[in-house]
Amino acid sequence: MTDDRPRKRVESLDDLVTWLQWLADDVARAPDAVVHPELDQFLAACAGQLRDRARLRRRAGGSAPAPSWQLVADVLHDAAFHY
Repeated sequence: MTDDRPRKRVESLDDLVTWLQWLADDVARAPDAVVHPELDQFLAACAGQLRDRARLRRRAGGSAPAPSWQLVADVLHDAAFHY
């Protein structure tokens, strides 16, 4: 695993999507360094869930989902079972 991740703090939905995608890419480059062999795919699905939720809300005239623990739980669930 490398430590070339974005140094910027995660302060927005876009930052979180970028961070999750970085982590997924890093895991894919070094799969033997992680405990769960398909973690890269799961993290990429989480990033996709967040990105898609924001797009759907914006298309409907709303804003990106407000950060909350419920949003995190929903994204983890949907990435695990529906993406």
